[in-house]
Amino acid sequence: MQRWHGRDAEQRPQAASTRAVYLAAIEEGRTEEAGIFIGEAIGLIHDIRPAAAIMEDLAAQAESLFRERAPSLLSHRNPTRR
Repeated sequence: MQRWHGRDAEQRPQAASTRAVYLAAIEEGRTEEAGIFIGEAIGLIHDIRPAAAIMEDLAAQAESLFRERAPSLLSHRNPTRR
C-alpha cells in the first residue's frame, strides 16, 4: 500500500502488470504477496453447499424462530400505536 499511496495517477497504467503478479501469487500460494482478505466469519464455514440448500435452511430457521417467538413479539406491542 505504501508503494501506491499518493500516486493514484500512476496506478491505472500499471494495473495490468500488477494484476498479473497478484494472480500469479495467488496461484502459487504466496499469500503474503496475494493479500487475500477474509473476515472473522470464516470460522463459521465448515462445508461448501449449493446456494439453494443454504437458502432452504435459512428459510426453515427463520420460520421456526417466527413461530417460536411471534407470541412474545406481539405481546410487546406499543398500546398507543394502532
